[in-house]
Amino acid sequence: MLYAVTATHNGLAHTQRLLPALLRLALPFRVVVVDNASTDGTVEWLTQLSATKPDALDRNLSHEGQTFLS
Repeated sequence: MLYAVTATHNGLAHTQRLLPALLRLALPFRVVVVDNASTDGTVEWLTQLSATKPDALDRNLSHEGQTFLS
């Protein structure tokens, strides 16, 4: 299994390229995206994406950002 961890701050465009690229892999994987209080729509996009996976959203309250799991 592949584990990918990425941190972002206002990296919506990068995150929107990264996650679909991982989906194309022929490997089982788990992704953790740590958002550091982005204001560019990253949180909203990840929240919408995680709506299809109820366990995919977890808040990173210690750093005032959010952590998204898939």
